[in-house]
Amino acid sequence: MHFNTYLLSRGMLSENDYLIRMTMKRWNLFKGFCVGVLALSCLSAQAKPLTDDEKLLDQAVQDFWQHMEKGETGMAGAIAKIADCYDSPSTNKLYCLYYDYTARTVDADVRQMLEIETPPDFFSDEAFGERIAKHVYLPNGSDLEETNEHLKNLSHKIEDRLEKLVK
Repeated sequence: MHFNTYLLSRGMLSENDYLIRMTMKRWNLFKGFCVGVLALSCLSAQAKPLTDDEKLLDQAVQDFWQHMEKGETGMAGAIAKIADCYDSPSTNKLYCLYYDYTARTVDADVRQMLEIETPPDFFSDEAFGERIAKHVYLPNGSDLEETNEHLKNLSHKIEDRLEKLVK
């Protein structure tokens, strides 16, 4: 169950507030992608379709969830794992994107629940956008439209997987 859905089901959040929070959360995440990947619009390379690896996505979401359940290093440990993932030449960068985006989504949910406006620098729109552009979208030759469409679809996939884990 999603954090806001949980609050709604417990009567701790009105339906109107729930709808506003969900709309703002999705808008803020999507806005961050647009800011971070703006440089992609300058690409002249042929864009290759970016196809998600559903098994790899499942694994990344599950790995993040297990990391957080252990509670040893929390979000700081997840951030270190994300940085190491992108820096490792042998790691599939889609896995890094999936893990990174999952962590960012959960961080946004928790911040929203606690009414904390500003994300950590690592998950800021600019930092996240730069990471995913540099390691995933630019090497793939993706243009801005394709990148935004992929991120929008990926957002829904990650949310669905997280909701299943929370239940």
